[in-house]
Amino acid sequence: GDVYILDLGQDLYYWCGAECNEFEKVAALNYAVNVKNQQRFGKSNLNYPQDMGGDCEANFWKALSGS
Repeated sequence: GDVYILDLGQDLYYWCGAECNEFEKVAALNYAVNVKNQQRFGKSNLNYPQDMGGDCEANFWKALSGS
């Protein structure tokens, strides 16, 4: 399983595959939080498409597929 961070500037998306391990989850989340807080000075949104569902998940897949 894999973990993905999709960086769209204002929006960061954190996605965990079904079979990723805890190390992968923690490392990717730490990276995403660091980007949000250090590089974007807390001004970007960190989204969790799997947990938030709805528009958040639709926006993730739309951006990932390029449509």
